[in-house]
Amino acid sequence: MADPLSAAIERHKTARAAIEAHTGPDDVPQELVDAETAALDTLARTPCADDAEFFSKLAYLLSVQKALWGASWATSYAEEILTAIDIHLTTRGQP
Repeated sequence: MADPLSAAIERHKTARAAIEAHTGPDDVPQELVDAETAALDTLARTPCADDAEFFSKLAYLLSVQKALWGASWATSYAEEILTAIDIHLTTRGQP
């Protein structure tokens, strides 16, 4: 059985792949977008066993932002990265 973080990353990769596989003349269906958003939120909220796992999560979330936003990634809201940082530091007893 995969650890919770690996499972959450795989869930996001699956959701993202469904979006990338969409080949219709219309926009990507909202349910696919919602599934990816939910997967990112779940990933951000997945607890990390230690700092190494936390930095792995951040590295993945950062790679997602860079892939989605390109050179302007730093101007995105990147809410999932901020959520992950907040939860990790809060559970470690830091402000």
